[in-house]
Amino acid sequence: MADEPTAQTTNPTEPVVEPTEPTAVTALSEPVPQEPTRPHPLESGGERFNEVYGRMKAAEARAEALQAQIAQAQTQTAAQAPRVYSAQDVQAFIDAGRITPAQGADYLAEQRVNQASKEIERRLEQKQVLQSVQSEVNSYLTSIPALHNASSEEFSKVSTVAWEIAGELGLDVKDVRVQKQALRQVFGTLEKVKATRQASQVSRTSADTHTESGGGGGGSLTPQTSNVLKGIPAWQISQWQRWGYTQKQMEDEAKYFSPKKRMIGVS
Repeated sequence: MADEPTAQTTNPTEPVVEPTEPTAVTALSEPVPQEPTRPHPLESGGERFNEVYGRMKAAEARAEALQAQIAQAQTQTAAQAPRVYSAQDVQAFIDAGRITPAQGADYLAEQRVNQASKEIERRLEQKQVLQSVQSEVNSYLTSIPALHNASSEEFSKVSTVAWEIAGELGLDVKDVRVQKQALRQVFGTLEKVKATRQASQVSRTSADTHTESGGGGGGSLTPQTSNVLKGIPAWQISQWQRWGYTQKQMEDEAKYFSPKKRMIGVS
């Protein structure tokens, strides 16, 4: 018999699978990407934290830069200041052969001149200060005549304070600096003393004018010469008149007037 063609058959146990679209259930089951969690503003990495931290680091950088500038300026100042060598240093240079004896002698002579000049400047400055202090003390004495009287209450107060200041500073009680401080503590500033004196003079002048005008006798402001005022220079009496002193006040002041000055103008 002739061979008969055999029919090819499909295995019924292997079904044909065609690609299909994913179902809704399959799509929902896939993981969904989540947005990263932002840190708290005040925590590390937060906006406010980064802002404050940045300011702090900037301030530290500025402080470091300023400190570097100060150190550099101090170094430059130290470098600019010339070193002053002692006589022992100069002799060591001479022994080492770095300079000649003549050069060493010239250097030491120049240093002595410089030191003398600085000492003169210091003494002049101190003298000017003392002159200014003495001028202020004299102004107190002029504004407060009672200070010329060693038995007055004003003199006693100033003397007590002056001794205390002298003891604290280790200075002589007659030092004008001690006297100025004592006067300031007792009476206040010189401007205050002058203002008080001026107000007192105005008050006395007004009272004297009222008394003389009310007497009806045409009284004169020219003081009558008395035994107490005898020998007082005319310029001093004129000064008292400008200050508004009454006759009695001038007589009281005349008791403490310097005897040497009293002889001026005596016939």
